[in-house]
Amino acid sequence: MAMGKPIEAVAEFRNALEIKRDPVVFDNILFAMQYSDNWSCREVAEAHIEYGNMFENRDTFLVHKNKIDSKKIIVGFIGGDFCAHPVSYFIIPLLEHYSKSRFSFYCYHTSNRRDNVTEKIISMVDAFVEMSTLADEQLVSQILNDGIHILVDLSGHTGHNKLIALSKKPAPIQVTWLGHPNTSGLTAIDWKLTDKFCDPMEGEVLCSEKLYRLPDIFCVYRPLITSPEKHESAEYAVQNPPCTANGYITFGSCNNYAKLTDSTVRLWSKVLEAVDGSKLFLEIQGLGEYVDQNSVRDRFRLYGVSDERLVLQKRDSRNQYIIYNKIDIALDPFPANGGTTTFDLLWMGVPLITLKGECFISRMGYSILSNLGRHEWVANDEEDYIRLAANLASDQNRLKEWRMVQRDKMKESPLMNEQLFSRSLERAFVEMVDMYNMSQK
Repeated sequence: MAMGKPIEAVAEFRNALEIKRDPVVFDNILFAMQYSDNWSCREVAEAHIEYGNMFENRDTFLVHKNKIDSKKIIVGFIGGDFCAHPVSYFIIPLLEHYSKSRFSFYCYHTSNRRDNVTEKIISMVDAFVEMSTLADEQLVSQILNDGIHILVDLSGHTGHNKLIALSKKPAPIQVTWLGHPNTSGLTAIDWKLTDKFCDPMEGEVLCSEKLYRLPDIFCVYRPLITSPEKHESAEYAVQNPPCTANGYITFGSCNNYAKLTDSTVRLWSKVLEAVDGSKLFLEIQGLGEYVDQNSVRDRFRLYGVSDERLVLQKRDSRNQYIIYNKIDIALDPFPANGGTTTFDLLWMGVPLITLKGECFISRMGYSILSNLGRHEWVANDEEDYIRLAANLASDQNRLKEWRMVQRDKMKESPLMNEQLFSRSLERAFVEMVDMYNMSQK
């Protein structure tokens, strides 16, 4: 999968699942399927439901009969990423701003990774429980003993998840959010947090959960969580687009290489063809190790892209933000859009062209740009994508003007309005409790 071959990866994972019914193997099947253009949104969702059918025993659900006192709601967040991980960019704003008179927040950490971000999170919440060494039965007992009203899964099918424990229904209300851009497949999880852009009311959605659509966007973003003191440093200041010095347009992407499907490579090649002299910059994890440079170039050569128009660089986590100073216009892959990378590049002032798809993972770019007020960067089809990219590339002065104002525009938008998002999510929790209490009559 890391080599950019999700179809082959799924086949190997399926073989492994035949040998042993391991939920971790199935997690990897679902992860790889989402990155590929070989399966439709419905087929990927159906595979998630298959996971639930295989590993969830609804006869073993714990029964919760008591009503919840909505005057003080106890919320538990469970996941393996309470550390310097992208999930923390989106959870820390909530933990910092929640109403302590109305809520108690617990964090259940399911991995052994700890750093300065972990310590920050510990200082923010009512309780922080290390769970990486606990068996599922012990984890369930801990959550029951803590009296958690709403348990929020932050991992989904990603690493260190505890979906098998959640399938026992240790909390009366269970929610999935943030870590995984699809349904959990478990009927034990009641709600999936989303928004009207990622999951529109009129669209067909196949989920095991009910959808709770937040009013603006499904998350809120804070950059530089590991070193907040650098917010005002010159190193992370927005710079002029590189075309002003290079004399040509550089398109680019810093997404997981597995997201560069054949459809994406073909479309990006057409974008290069439409803009004379332009280049494509790709930052790739494992380049020169398990990802061969020639194999990357071969994929673009199939569509007439010469080697000199492709700039490849190995990923270095130290360059997370400053890497975008090399890119004039970012291109969103599909069907799996960028997530954290999209927030990062927009914060660094870089515009993005995205193709609006049919399900959450292929509509994240649409949601983010809509909440930024940049609907004009959202393409409805491939021809529109090429036209928008060429139009953006045609005016270097406009690129420079947009770049200089975008960070302030982002700070003023729902993308970074931490108070707005916190209140919205708190209202969601209260409504979930009210609906649960109604069902207990």
